[in-house]
Amino acid sequence: MTDAGQLTDDAAALQASDLPAWAMTFEPFGTQHIVTVAVWSVVIVVWVLLGLAWRGTPREAALRWLIGGAAFQSQLLMTIYWMQPARWTLEESLPLHMCDLLAFGVPLALAFPKSRWSGAVMLLWGVGLTTQSFITPTVIEGPASPVFWFYWLQHVFLAGSGAYLVVVHGYRPRFGDVWRLGLIGIGLTAASVVLNEAIGTNYWYSGSVGVDKETILDYLPPWPWRVVVMSAVGIGFMAIIWALFVIGGVLRRAVVRPTDPKA
Repeated sequence: MTDAGQLTDDAAALQASDLPAWAMTFEPFGTQHIVTVAVWSVVIVVWVLLGLAWRGTPREAALRWLIGGAAFQSQLLMTIYWMQPARWTLEESLPLHMCDLLAFGVPLALAFPKSRWSGAVMLLWGVGLTTQSFITPTVIEGPASPVFWFYWLQHVFLAGSGAYLVVVHGYRPRFGDVWRLGLIGIGLTAASVVLNEAIGTNYWYSGSVGVDKETILDYLPPWPWRVVVMSAVGIGFMAIIWALFVIGGVLRRAVVRPTDPKA
């Protein structure tokens, strides 16, 4: 799905309107960016707090189904939006980016919150590998465009699901989760390279075609070494998340010691 910063017909129409600039376009690394991320962060916190308050009750299950349904509906509408003839491009319209595929998996992950696969995919991939979308967003349309909402809802559902499964349902990553998802990720990345080179696209950002807007990938070596480094960084980032949970567990056990019955 397109998120490469291309100026769509809708964006051009917005720029020609009388709406304020902040409503028409999104400018990263400024006040608008900070406010946007802050607001969505509050949404995620409220979502998780509701899950904690309702944990073990039918309301918590209803909340998961509601969020999962909303995530699926949002992703489906986004897919239909970019599949329309006026917006269709082979390079960007197919829902083949990692975030697109993961977003379709959010309802399944929330339907089975105790599954290790649900927690691993939503935390290590959904949170770990989509963080750059919050730091260096590629959307250029402002709140007056549905593209703005599609972009941010997609990534909020991903990050929020990972946080939710950790905080509310107690998922904790194991090293096995890291290497399994790492191997799967390498395989999918290799497949995306073949697809991209065959049809001239840049899905999963693994093609030789560049991205129109500045992202973290601009600081990596040129293609094809960019793909190798990107995969290594992704696995390393997942390993860091696992290590942080290990360290947190060690510190928690050191602070919360069992009470001595003889004391």
